[in-house]
Amino acid sequence: MAARRESDTRLLDAPFPLSPGANEDGETRVTAIRFFQEWTNRGREEVFAARSQFSVGIGAFAATVNEEPPDSRFFSWRGQLQYLRVLGRDAALLLRADVQLAPETLLPIEQFGLGGSGSVRGYRQDAILADNGIFASVEARLPIARISEWDTVLQFTPFFEIGTGWNSARANPEPNNLYSVGMGLRLEVARKLTARFDWGIPLGNLLPNRRTLQENGLYFSIEYRPFD
Repeated sequence: MAARRESDTRLLDAPFPLSPGANEDGETRVTAIRFFQEWTNRGREEVFAARSQFSVGIGAFAATVNEEPPDSRFFSWRGQLQYLRVLGRDAALLLRADVQLAPETLLPIEQFGLGGSGSVRGYRQDAILADNGIFASVEARLPIARISEWDTVLQFTPFFEIGTGWNSARANPEPNNLYSVGMGLRLEVARKLTARFDWGIPLGNLLPNRRTLQENGLYFSIEYRPFD
């Protein structure tokens, strides 16, 4: 699969090269060929899913090319695992893992991000960016209320998450480890609509500024799946 990604950075509303590898207008462009494989195994009481993706960046189609890395010419691998185990009626245990490995310096838009709703909750989105990284999460889903006529369940969702990132040729982010615990509420209606509210509590040395809801560890999301 061919992919194209672009980003630009600005300072005081004017183009400025804030990120490594950007041109004088603060722009980075990546052209990449991505090969991915997916595997899912479903049983009566468990689901196991895995995804592997190899990315090969090329310097074509006006992609960013520099004399020194980082630029659009790169190689990386990313693997993702997810395991869901049913513990009882409307109760489950969810395990997630995500890893990225790259032998060379990457542009920020290709780096591994830690922090935010899909990673270590309790920190802002992409609080840490690095060439390589590992993320793991454990979440329980425990029913606290049901409305059988509407096929609706409300679950309490305590979780623990951890992540670490490191660079291939540059100094590592400091700090480069994130830890958090938290809890939330997850509402599922007719197995089509899911709404959730999460509160993550940071445990590491990287303390958020707490200027926004996200930096206070608060997240809200709604997902609708009409064809499930």
